[in-house]
Amino acid sequence: VVAEKFEAMVKLGMANSRMKDFYDLWVLAQRFELESVTLAGAIRATFQTRRTSLPRSSPLALQADFYEFPTKQKQ
Repeated sequence: VVAEKFEAMVKLGMANSRMKDFYDLWVLAQRFELESVTLAGAIRATFQTRRTSLPRSSPLALQADFYEFPTKQKQ
C-alpha cells in the first residue's frame, strides 16, 4: 500500500489531486514500524510493475513547489 501510494504521488506530480494519500502515508508511518529494506524493495517492484522511473532526487510531490502551490493547499 505504501509503495503504491508513493508511486502515484511520483507519477502524477502536480496533477495529483489525491491529498488523502499524503495523510494515509503519514498515519501508516506513525502506526507501524516500516522496515527500510522491505519498503525499498516494495517501492522498486511497484515502480517496475507500473513502468514508472524511480526518481533520482526528491519527487515534486515532496517539494515546496508542490505543497506551497495555492491549488494544492485548497485540496
